[in-house]
Amino acid sequence: MESRIGDVGQSIRGLSSQCRWRTPDTITHTTGDKQFLPPNWKYEIESSTMGNNIPTLTVLRSDMQQALIEYAAEFSAAGEPRYTFITPEMTREEYAALLHRQEADLRGVELLAGRVPQSVYYLMHGGSYIIGSSRLRHSLTPLLEQEGGHIGYDVRPSQRGKGNATRLLPLTME
Repeated sequence: MESRIGDVGQSIRGLSSQCRWRTPDTITHTTGDKQFLPPNWKYEIESSTMGNNIPTLTVLRSDMQQALIEYAAEFSAAGEPRYTFITPEMTREEYAALLHRQEADLRGVELLAGRVPQSVYYLMHGGSYIIGSSRLRHSLTPLLEQEGGHIGYDVRPSQRGKGNATRLLPLTME
């Protein structure tokens, strides 16, 4: 089936960009499911709309390795060791394993002890710069009920105080 392009701004409040909608047989595992589309459809943000100044929300993709390394490095440089497992030396195989792990976490497959199914999203600017990330937990453990909750998010240190968390939170909840 041929790709269709539509204005998804009506479907995702607060996000006015074009999305390409395709049937599952034309999608790779690196695109993300969204509930506003029919259950057997997936979406990806059109790269032609990334040039505008509107940040977009996406799942981790195979082409985001360098952006993720730079994101993690900024936290480390600021003295916030949140992403110590992501280093400049991260190999393609290690990155592929991270993609697989996030995909498995979404489905609730082979979860590590104490983990719950979750969706992980990245707030992007220009298609190659990660502003922040969010984790939407689909269920909670007793510990997460006390600390952590359904949504966790980070904004890179240089992008704090600019309204990015305010934009990230409602997009995560869509």
